[in-house]
Amino acid sequence: MIKYLEDYYDKLKIAFPELELSDIKKICTYGFNELIKVSNRGGDVLLAAHRIPFSAYIGRIFSKDEDYWTYRDIKKHIKYRIQYLFSRTI
Repeated sequence: MIKYLEDYYDKLKIAFPELELSDIKKICTYGFNELIKVSNRGGDVLLAAHRIPFSAYIGRIFSKDEDYWTYRDIKKHIKYRIQYLFSRTI
């Protein structure tokens, strides 16, 4: 079943009654766009929530240490590149 951002607006409004629906839409759209930007540039993303039990990881998980450390070094360089690109857009 395919879900869209619009499917979650009502649930988020119930979870965060102090926010207006238009603010929830802006926050979700901005967060989704940032998630897509980081993942398209090769970054791994860890999502976690404190008020509701939710966590998600977008990336790779390894069982061999050597593969992990090689991947970590590559990701470190990607992280620095993403931080540099984002710092120039602000």
